[in-house]
Amino acid sequence: MIRQKIQKWKKPLTGGAVMALAVGGLAFALLQSHADLTGNSVQTDSAGLLISRDTNIYSTSVNGYAFTHVVPGFKPSEAEPLFVENTGSAPLSLRLSMAKPPTNPDNVDLSKVDVILTPRAAGTNQAGAPESFPVQSLIDSPSGMPINSPATLAASDHQRFDIQISMDADAANGSAASLSNLDLTFTGVASVND
Repeated sequence: MIRQKIQKWKKPLTGGAVMALAVGGLAFALLQSHADLTGNSVQTDSAGLLISRDTNIYSTSVNGYAFTHVVPGFKPSEAEPLFVENTGSAPLSLRLSMAKPPTNPDNVDLSKVDVILTPRAAGTNQAGAPESFPVQSLIDSPSGMPINSPATLAASDHQRFDIQISMDADAANGSAASLSNLDLTFTGVASVND
């Protein structure tokens, strides 16, 4: 008899407990408040890189130089000035690449031809450490090889480089060699200054 009474209470109690939980959950849902943040917009920093031979006229493309009097294994070309300017609002890491191989009628080994960039300090014009970029590596790196100095180019800043070409002694065979259409691409990639 007692057992039957417990069984009778068990069923309604279980249903009541479920009902109490549901009502409790509903009461919680009724006690909420909302605040909206509307009309948001997003604006990124901008990246802009221009190049110049003399700081008078900056452009996205300028005519290059005739790098002459290279003696393979001994003497690079004369240094020519080159300026890059960050016209964007983000600091830029600089990269150097070539979209296609140069015209190479004398079958010069492009892995033994280097583009040399020497940074110059603003104001003092003091030379920094030169960096060499093998032409073949520039061709094989579509996203470009990093230029390490400067590590970043600040917004609205410019950097002078001296640019030269050198060849290893065994880069070419014969009495002379030439390359043409050695088109270099400077790329600025937005970076974060920590």
